[in-house]
Amino acid sequence: MKSILMVIVLLTAGLSFAASENVSSLKMDSDSEVSANILKGHMQVGGGFNYRQSSPSNGELNSNYGIYPQVEYFVIDHLSLGGTLNFFGQNGSTTYTGYGIGPSLSYYFYQRNSIATYVG
Repeated sequence: MKSILMVIVLLTAGLSFAASENVSSLKMDSDSEVSANILKGHMQVGGGFNYRQSSPSNGELNSNYGIYPQVEYFVIDHLSLGGTLNFFGQNGSTTYTGYGIGPSLSYYFYQRNSIATYVG
């Protein structure tokens, strides 16, 4: 199980790096030009993961894990639609696994120096 989680984590990190390679320029005003990949047609791939071990008072080892890949596609400049998958579970005194899926909608505001804040 640990090797499968590591492979998924590495693939997610690789996809995040590859998605950030496609960068375009957007002219904000006559004095500055800013770069970002939040323009129509671009894709953003990311996600997260967690792994935790604990040993409660009964001495049995518990492990919790989760992987959360996310994909967004910019349908117009600054506005993305996407989704998230959630895979999680626990091994130990109580064992379970689960999954989830959810939509996402984000709007990115431009700032100078290539920093974009968002609401989503």
